[in-house]
Amino acid sequence: MIIAMLRVGDMSPVRHIGVALWTLSRNHVVQFDGLSGLGFSFGNCNAAVAVERHGALAHGYRDMPEAVGPGGDNGLGFAAIYGSSRLYAGLDPVANHFVTLGAGPFSSSPLEQHAEQTAILVARGLGVPFWTDGAGRCHIYVDFTPCVHCEPWLAARPEPWIVHYGVHLAQQLDFRRERKKHFTEVARERRLGARLSAQNQARAAAIKARRV
Repeated sequence: MIIAMLRVGDMSPVRHIGVALWTLSRNHVVQFDGLSGLGFSFGNCNAAVAVERHGALAHGYRDMPEAVGPGGDNGLGFAAIYGSSRLYAGLDPVANHFVTLGAGPFSSSPLEQHAEQTAILVARGLGVPFWTDGAGRCHIYVDFTPCVHCEPWLAARPEPWIVHYGVHLAQQLDFRRERKKHFTEVARERRLGARLSAQNQARAAAIKARRV
């Protein structure tokens, strides 16, 4: 069931949870943007679901320091498992066991391929418990408000969900433009870092050669 849908940043008693999940999702996805033809880009819808912390989550999902949000109402931290509208393309060998794959250009909510669906299905498939706040509510972040298929899908689930979202689905174009700008800056910094690293390695090799 859906208890509430809250825009990230709006004032609410659970605002800090939404901000933490938004930050984790953004930082996670930007690592892969443009790498190895994975297909992650500014056009994806991405999600992060709060799960119970473990020393090491199954199948390589590790409870890294950057994957821990602030304490909730009950004072506990949480880890995150991620979903994306691109996972239906078979990008994640773990998700492939729990997400319906397809070869079409777009993911399908009726086939449970949208971001919030993949995050929840992977968490359930791995047997990782959802983290709950002091009132027993589960939390998930998704870039856009659930579509006409995902909203009833979430409403039909047995868990009580608070859905934190980035923007309304109707405003996704502006959101994507902002994220494209951010991802472009990250890619530029990544290329600059690689170039500087290569130059430093060349200098070090030249100095070593002179010493020899």
